[in-house]
Amino acid sequence: SMHDGSCLKIEDISVGQAVKSGGGSSIVTAVHHYPLSKPWMGCTLGDLVISPGHPVLWMGAWRRPFEVVQPEQIESVHAVYNLELDAGPEDRTVEVNGVTCSTLGWRSQDAQHLIETDAGKMADALWGAGWHDSARRSSILKQLGLSHRVHGPWCDENHDASQLRQSRVVAVLRDDFDASNWSVVSICAMYLSLELTSDAHVFRRADVLLRGRTFVPPPADQVSGLMEQLCTTSKAFLDAGWTWWSLASLALWSVNAIHPFPDGNGRTARCLCFLVLDRASCVPNDLTLQSFHQLFFAHGAREAYFLSLQMTDDAIGKLFLKPEENLLATVPEANFAPIVAFLRKTLSVSETSD
Repeated sequence: SMHDGSCLKIEDISVGQAVKSGGGSSIVTAVHHYPLSKPWMGCTLGDLVISPGHPVLWMGAWRRPFEVVQPEQIESVHAVYNLELDAGPEDRTVEVNGVTCSTLGWRSQDAQHLIETDAGKMADALWGAGWHDSARRSSILKQLGLSHRVHGPWCDENHDASQLRQSRVVAVLRDDFDASNWSVVSICAMYLSLELTSDAHVFRRADVLLRGRTFVPPPADQVSGLMEQLCTTSKAFLDAGWTWWSLASLALWSVNAIHPFPDGNGRTARCLCFLVLDRASCVPNDLTLQSFHQLFFAHGAREAYFLSLQMTDDAIGKLFLKPEENLLATVPEANFAPIVAFLRKTLSVSETSD
């Protein structure tokens, strides 16, 4: 709904136009456009088709659409949109087809429970609290060479351009990453930045099988708890004297094994592994994430990489059968030796270097 009472399709809204918002009227400062290349899982609320995790004001309370109706596969939607407004933090909402929806950077006392969800935490972790006023967001956009009108998820770019964009994103995230104290928020922020997904429900919602591996990832309903355990355990292992190489191997194996995301688990695992080694000064200063990714796919390296994962699978994979006991915390450091050896060989680092 526009400020003057008229209605426009969201794809026809431009920066500078006034829309009906929580503050009465607000100017659009950015339009985010995410093309969809395949059938999309969405929710239908009246005449509104919306992402399952996008907060809406429904029946007097802030809810995520999947809490109201069952998501379904929708063939007719070709893109997802979101807006940024010049409104204050309490007023960043817009009315779409009669439903009040959050815009990027929303902050409402009525939505505090949503802010504590993956959606709110991930947005804050990546961009800062409130995207629109975040200097960090502006810095990221500037370093990525993006204008205020952001297009994603860069579906049409070639592989090299995609890897370069990922490297630039991680170059920004690297400054804030604490290699000695992982968090689910930081790992999901990496995933969001690498995938540029519009799905606020970050973790996968279905069980999966891994092609080419006998290991079976844990059921979807165990993912969130296992990711929390991974972060807690990594800190305990470091305090117990594990080397950074072992910690990086834990990162590489665990994200692959838990397989927490719908897609992009391998690149997120490599990203976390790279950041751990980089912040611990275990890799050459001029090594970029792009180059690190490529090392895994060099001649002979891919087979050696999967073999090291398989050897670790065989040693500790069954620990995920009882996630409530956090058996991961009992794993000996030696079980990650195959991955440590692979990383050292791939990066041409001697065993005397920590």
